[in-house]
Amino acid sequence: MLYQLSPVAKTAEITISSASITLTLANNTLYTFSSNAITAIDLSAGSGMKYCGFEFATSSTAPTFSYPADGTNDWIFEGADCSDGVFVPVASTRYRVAIEQGFGTYVGTVQKVSVIE
Repeated sequence: MLYQLSPVAKTAEITISSASITLTLANNTLYTFSSNAITAIDLSAGSGMKYCGFEFATSSTAPTFSYPADGTNDWIFEGADCSDGVFVPVASTRYRVAIEQGFGTYVGTVQKVSVIE
């Protein structure tokens, strides 16, 4: 299973009216975005965030995906559509991402769930 959240994990269902998401990640939370046309995701980690996950589908245009580059914590992504630690989502695709924090680094594991036709 991709998400290895603790037994007390909570689930946050996020309903968005626009296709652009700005999200502060909370510990032990699984986010599911109801839109099937995400065009932008901007992430940051909330205080005490150790584990979380989210699932999203991109629109017919490749979305932007951003996270802080403040030098305090490093962000590294591995798996589907990742290269040299950077996640570059492609158009018309559903992804599942698990993020774990340890020793000043956030590591995101990306799984491509399906291609949307």
